[in-house]
Amino acid sequence: MTIKDMEMQTGLARANIRYYESEGLIAPVRAENGYREYSQEDAETLLRVKLLRALGLTVGEIKALVRGETDLDTALSARIAAIRKEKAALDRAGEIAGRLRQTHAQFQTLDARPYLDEMQAERVLERDTLPKEHFPWQRFFARLVDAQIYRTLWVLILPALSFNMLKTGIGGQVFMELLALGTMFLLEPLLLSRFGTTAGKWLFGLRVASPDGRRLTYAEGRERTAYLFWYGIRLNLPVFRLYRLYVSYTDEQQGKALPWEDGSEQTIRDHAGWRFAAAAVLAALLIAGGVLRVLLTYGPANRGELTVAQFAENYNTILRQFGDYDVELDETGRWQEESEFNTDGGTVSVPFRDRYPQFEYQTENGSLTGIVYHAEGGEADSWISIPSGSVMQYALFAFAGAEKGHILLDKPLQEAASELSNCVFSEYHTVVDGVAVDYTYTDTIIDDVRTQYSYTLTLTKVQK
Repeated sequence: MTIKDMEMQTGLARANIRYYESEGLIAPVRAENGYREYSQEDAETLLRVKLLRALGLTVGEIKALVRGETDLDTALSARIAAIRKEKAALDRAGEIAGRLRQTHAQFQTLDARPYLDEMQAERVLERDTLPKEHFPWQRFFARLVDAQIYRTLWVLILPALSFNMLKTGIGGQVFMELLALGTMFLLEPLLLSRFGTTAGKWLFGLRVASPDGRRLTYAEGRERTAYLFWYGIRLNLPVFRLYRLYVSYTDEQQGKALPWEDGSEQTIRDHAGWRFAAAAVLAALLIAGGVLRVLLTYGPANRGELTVAQFAENYNTILRQFGDYDVELDETGRWQEESEFNTDGGTVSVPFRDRYPQFEYQTENGSLTGIVYHAEGGEADSWISIPSGSVMQYALFAFAGAEKGHILLDKPLQEAASELSNCVFSEYHTVVDGVAVDYTYTDTIIDDVRTQYSYTLTLTKVQK
């Protein structure tokens, strides 16, 4: 049957029929000509919907009936209870209106306070509220902005506590997420109790208050956040979080109460598009700031003119920053007999065992002006058969990197260190960050056996 036939059978306007169809209450088939064909069952369904709507059930409640999520007896029982409450409120309002008439009250002289207090005390007075708005995307992105703020906060703090952000595995990521959640659990209730919003919510024009319009207490905000953690984002656990976000989205669209909003209401000031753009810019700045903080952290502990002890400290610092468990230098700039590193699996000890040649230092008035890293030998010298590109890279970072104090954002220094490491069996010469880099390698090979070798790395301060 056509939609005109449906209008005649149900008494519903065409717009209503289309609306109930869009809500999934009926699903007409498409004929070959593209027009909808409604069945008699569709007509009966709409008559049931018409009746239940007349009884005061919401579309969301009717949709739950259609999907089998609840039964008619339960829905009607809830409606009867609501009707009785509404009837009692109307009866009481009628009684108060009658008393007002008997006093011959006039608008200009009416003292409304005693009557309002009486109605409020008996829950007769309903708050003057706007229809409930749905703004799931603003809520979602506001939550993302807040979460990114908390993560960035710890990205800024952890490097100062010697937390290696570039070497974190799954355990480190979980640790970071727990820190962000813990910070949110402490700060969000405080912000809601003091300001009624958070940074992300403020950016999207959102505000959280109690049903009577007051700000939440800290305890109420903490309870709300705890419920959100479990029912809203499921502690940010992969897959579970996505599932809970989907469930929360569908529930909110159907007008169902979200578990963490029992005792609170969220309102929105406006739906201005600039808020999304501003949030995107803020998120980009937060991420960029966090990345920049991490990158700037990696570099020498000492800057400018260095002593031998400061060079050794720079070398050891960079070695640990890159997570390379190898021998370290002592305060005199010589290799330690044994170096210890704390790892997730415990303590790792690395012995020296004459694996590398010692650095030679050139100083002037106590300041380091040059470094020489040299070795030579023959077949009997098994401990130096291959020059260590890593040792030479770290030495360059520790010495030349002191000029700017960072290495990961110093592109010329990065390129010089990479080329030096790739040229351990040839030669390389450059000047970077005020340091002349000269490396040479020679060897004698007889019958594919390296019988004699010699290599020298010289790092020299260039006069400015």
